[in-house]
Amino acid sequence: EYRGLYLMTETIDNGDGCRLQLNWMESGVKATGYLLRIDRTTEADVGQLWDIYSYMERMLHLNVDIQIKYPGVSTLTPELSDSIERDFAAFEKCMYSYDFNSREYGYENWIDTENFIDYFILNELTWNHDAGKYSTYLYKDISGKYKLCVWDFNNAFDNFPEEKFYPDEFSLVGGPIYSMLFRDKDFEEQVLERYRELRQGVLSEENMCADIDDTLAYLGPAVERNNQRWAAQLTSWGPLKPLESDPADRNVYSHEAAVAQLKDFIHQRGQWMDESIDLLKQYSNESRNKAYLHD
Repeated sequence: EYRGLYLMTETIDNGDGCRLQLNWMESGVKATGYLLRIDRTTEADVGQLWDIYSYMERMLHLNVDIQIKYPGVSTLTPELSDSIERDFAAFEKCMYSYDFNSREYGYENWIDTENFIDYFILNELTWNHDAGKYSTYLYKDISGKYKLCVWDFNNAFDNFPEEKFYPDEFSLVGGPIYSMLFRDKDFEEQVLERYRELRQGVLSEENMCADIDDTLAYLGPAVERNNQRWAAQLTSWGPLKPLESDPADRNVYSHEAAVAQLKDFIHQRGQWMDESIDLLKQYSNESRNKAYLHD
């Protein structure tokens, strides 16, 4: 029975052949890193994940839970959970302290800076609505520093049925952790340099649109077969079903129109960011930071 087109994605998990390698041998003893998930809690999570008591939640920087995804409940002891929670609390204390960017105590002792920069650029350029607040995974591996996982782009590129996201604003810069990182001039300068480098290559408009065209060529007539298989659902079910309150441009029903909308947003978003990326410098302004820390 023909079931249409499906996209297979590697999940964020630990183990041999998996995306993450969080276990290693240290002085003859097996050591382990850990994986945290920032997301809404579902019924399936009850009894499956341990919550962390987070400063960012208490201060309303997040309105969702931070949970321990790995180690899992079968191997996560109360002692290990407490150790992970205390470790993350020390990281939060660093990020939201006066000396968050000092050489001795600052963020570079805690995070893989290049990873955080690439994560910011990729999610900002694609205007990923969920990044940093939902479907966000933070882990520690053998490097001993926090890294973020690229994940979940179903609401990126203005692909959000209930609300339009305009291409002329920043998103992540005011979010948890990044709101502090961008107060450091060195971090901001690294972001600007890396952004311009990526826009000349893998994240250029030409390269992204070429990827789209290559995928369309690969799919060929399978697009129409898929649409025929799911014709009823495409017009009467779920997020694709129009609401009376939805603006007309949120309801794209042809494949061609959807591709055109995606390419148009890539063009508009990239053009605005190319012209406006230097606006990030305002967040590391010395007088602005003094006022913020005083408050």
